[in-house]
Amino acid sequence: MTDLSHAGHDHAHGHDHAASADGRRLVLIEPRTRFPRARTRLILLDTRTLRTLRTIDLRGDFSFDAVSPRGAFAYLIQYTSPTDPTRYLVRAYDLRSGRLVPKAVTDPRERQGGHQE
Repeated sequence: MTDLSHAGHDHAHGHDHAASADGRRLVLIEPRTRFPRARTRLILLDTRTLRTLRTIDLRGDFSFDAVSPRGAFAYLIQYTSPTDPTRYLVRAYDLRSGRLVPKAVTDPRERQGGHQE
């Protein structure tokens, strides 16, 4: 990460950090310098040791939204239009397997079969 001085909010959209509910893991996103960006980088830290547990490098423009209650997933906003930031998908990143869940997260009331923890 190049700059953590703006911790708390991605100035375009979303947040740039969040901790798991138990406080043991912290996810940070590299601050946005332009929209859209070609790649997005996040890191997962152990809060007790500040050791990097995983570096996440995603192709495309994402912002950070939240960590799931059990700390298994990071929820990300994936921007689908290079000119309209209101066009996006909510995506889940599996912090255990190190993979982006293929389907977008959907509201269970919409019955589209998206990811749920």
